[in-house]
Amino acid sequence: MRFSYPLHSLRESFQAKVFFISTLFVVAVSFSFVIFFTQHDKKSQTDQLVRQGELLASLLAHNSRLGVFAANGAMLNEAADGIMQHKDVLSVVIFNASGQLLAHKTRPGYEKRTGALLKDTGSAGKIASLAQKLQLSAHFHGTDTIEIFAPVLSRAGYTSAEALFFREQPTHAKDNVIGLVGIILDKEGLNKRLHSLVLFAVLIMAVFLLIGSLVAYLMARGITKPLNNLMEGVNALGSKGIFRKVSIETGDEIGKVAMAFNKMIDSLERREVEKRQLEEQLRHAQKMEAKEEWERTFDTVPDLVAILDREYRIVRINKAMADRLVISKEDAIGLKCHELFHGSASPHELCLCAENRAGGETYEAEIHEEKLDCYFWITVSPLKRNDGEVIGSVHMARDITQRKRAEAEKKAIQAKLIQTNKMTSLGLLVSGLAHEVNNPNNNIMFTAHLLAKSWKDAEPILDRYYREEGDFRIGGHLFSQVRDTLPHHITGITENSRRIEGIIKNLKNFVRKGKADLNSPMDVNRTVSVAASILNNQIRKYTGHFKLCLTEGLPTTRGNPQQIEQVVINLIMNALQALPDKERAVRVSTSLDSHGGFVIVEVHDEGCGMPREVRERIFEPFFSTKLESGGTGLGLAISNFIITEHKGLLEFDSEPGKGTTAVIKLPLGEGPKGSRFEQY
Repeated sequence: MRFSYPLHSLRESFQAKVFFISTLFVVAVSFSFVIFFTQHDKKSQTDQLVRQGELLASLLAHNSRLGVFAANGAMLNEAADGIMQHKDVLSVVIFNASGQLLAHKTRPGYEKRTGALLKDTGSAGKIASLAQKLQLSAHFHGTDTIEIFAPVLSRAGYTSAEALFFREQPTHAKDNVIGLVGIILDKEGLNKRLHSLVLFAVLIMAVFLLIGSLVAYLMARGITKPLNNLMEGVNALGSKGIFRKVSIETGDEIGKVAMAFNKMIDSLERREVEKRQLEEQLRHAQKMEAKEEWERTFDTVPDLVAILDREYRIVRINKAMADRLVISKEDAIGLKCHELFHGSASPHELCLCAENRAGGETYEAEIHEEKLDCYFWITVSPLKRNDGEVIGSVHMARDITQRKRAEAEKKAIQAKLIQTNKMTSLGLLVSGLAHEVNNPNNNIMFTAHLLAKSWKDAEPILDRYYREEGDFRIGGHLFSQVRDTLPHHITGITENSRRIEGIIKNLKNFVRKGKADLNSPMDVNRTVSVAASILNNQIRKYTGHFKLCLTEGLPTTRGNPQQIEQVVINLIMNALQALPDKERAVRVSTSLDSHGGFVIVEVHDEGCGMPREVRERIFEPFFSTKLESGGTGLGLAISNFIITEHKGLLEFDSEPGKGTTAVIKLPLGEGPKGSRFEQY
């Protein structure tokens, strides 16, 4: 097709202008399409590569938690090798929270193509700072690479494996960052795809331009041919961009078109005026509707919301806050926030509104409001003008009292479950211990009994030989010494073997809640004396002031002497171990409470005493303040169990720095009716 449009015709021919403008439009549309298509596809493919990298980084961070926590290079290298299998991954690095490099993998031949941040890995502070700031992941674009970083959290941040792929927010409000992983992705494949895309788009643009130019030429010729005369007036009208009528010089079709054009101008002017009036009315109505909607929304919010100025004066409160503070919204306006909320004349030293005023940022905190006896989650956000100046703040309080109570109940249930598991484990331990201890102990007891009978038979013969022949040695010792001490040693072996047997039985009863023989006659004074004599060496080791005060004439009670002896031994040992030096005293006494019907055993020490939080937990199994020195946390738990089985009471009176008094109350008869005690 032949075109004859010299350049000077652009100034003279409207048809040439229409063609030229149409062609430019086609070129602009074609070029815009190419730019948009290439940029959109470039962004799409880049975003896809970034998302793929973020998924790999999140997966690497998830799989590296244990390795980072344990600083195990083998585990980290194994996790890094799995990521390196991806074709676009050039390098993988893993740091701990301090910025120390724990693992580094680079594809052979690409050692020099590392990112800007990874080249500066010597700056551990930058890496550590980036690790603490990240919540999910971050990426940085280089010339031919993309760096992607993700934090390694101390516990799982996703509720399921699918959450890693769909990029859901973690369930935990906040996790501890223990490290950082980084992945470098290669852009080479992306750049090749984009180059092919540009070539294809240019080809499409050329075809579209050719077709568009042909259409523009035909359209320009068809439109401009009958309108050449009218075009001068229209150009004059359009040159200044205002409505202006054109002169009508002819009565033919062109004149009619000009007349219709002038009528259109009149109509457009009238409609423009009407449009401005309607727009003004609409804006006013929208403002009023928006204000009413905002008022309804503000009062519908269940949280307590207040708007404050820079001087902490209340500008507005919502209905929820007015109802909670029992004040009308009108009466609250103008009051200082601390006067209304806290009943104080000055702001609280930790006032979030003051911090918001100083920093212009959003602050959040959990507080316990004593005035309302509730827990609130407070959020204070700045209220700014369009120029950024802070003119006030928005104070929002969410009642979280029920949630706090639910959390406390949950912790109590968890603690009870843990305690149950501990008692189950203790039962297994005691079963094995009873088997391993009772067998040799029974052998010892049998041997001691056999030794006692043998000595009883041999002593007259040896004594006669001693009288006739004089002193002689037996077992490396003189017979004159052995004949007096050996019976006591044999008796001691037997008694201590029985004590071991009793302790094992008490442990089994404690774990199984079994019933021991509690109906034997028991002399409390004798039981306490035996316990003190057993601990004679320990007493001399810990103190030089031990007093044993036994009230004469105490009535005989019924119970298990070995168990009560075990309790007294445990209380005396606790008292001795609480003494800071040997100058402090321990006093053990017995007495009779005839009104209450108890025989009382008191163990008082001048030790360091116990704070209230320790006193409240002393009967919990496995709770001990002496774990470092070998304590098991079972002594007082078993002691309380034994006294409870005897229908008695075990009480403690202690203050820090004033010593401790342990009181055992054993009933004379069946035990006090209605007595209160805890059983573990």
